[in-house]
Amino acid sequence: MNAIVPFQFEDQAVRVTDCDGQPWFVLADACALLGIRNPSDAASRLDETEKARLNLGSGSDATIVSLAGLLTLMLRCRGAMKPGTVPYRVRKWITAEVVPTIMRTGGYGTAAPVDPAKLDNHALRALLLGKVDDVIALQPKADALDRIANAEGSLCITDAAKALGVPPRRLFAWMEAHGWIYRRTNDGPWKATQAKIETRVIEAKVHRQVQRFGPDKLREQVLVTPKGLTHLAEKKAGV
Repeated sequence: MNAIVPFQFEDQAVRVTDCDGQPWFVLADACALLGIRNPSDAASRLDETEKARLNLGSGSDATIVSLAGLLTLMLRCRGAMKPGTVPYRVRKWITAEVVPTIMRTGGYGTAAPVDPAKLDNHALRALLLGKVDDVIALQPKADALDRIANAEGSLCITDAAKALGVPPRRLFAWMEAHGWIYRRTNDGPWKATQAKIETRVIEAKVHRQVQRFGPDKLREQVLVTPKGLTHLAEKKAGV
């Protein structure tokens, strides 16, 4: 990872470092920006791939989070979905400024810009292909956040399909094929797989169904979490 670089958001500085052309944000700064009071608790709810430790020098370390980790934190802030709030403006900043900056420069660090006029044909072609790869890798993350901006809390799979703009039957089929949900019998109810529950992309809620005759029944419903909705959007599930 490269050195920490302060990046200004309105009147607050957010420290950012570059790792292989991807931005990683100092968690404490991100939490302060989003109004999250407990950074340690926020970090515990992220995947291991979404967080890391960075030596800041002078014997001090800091937790940093990837762009995907930052998006997950934002989706857990109700204000991120309400125009005019700070978390909402942070979301717009990420999708309208941070991601496009990476797409234009190939990174988010302090490396000197490359002058295409000084490159030979082979080097210029390699540079352009690299930019295309950056766009392909990063654009789904920005699209994912904007597509689910109006979704709040966990959603049933049918509502998740609506939020993603895909047919429900295709989303059910994709989630079954990729090990998110399963059925014990062909016409039985959908159930959440334990592996996906543990990664917090889906959850299983049990509710009581009142029967007119006989005892009430307990029904399990699979819900897609905000984190899961982000993953589904990035994977273009059901498209």
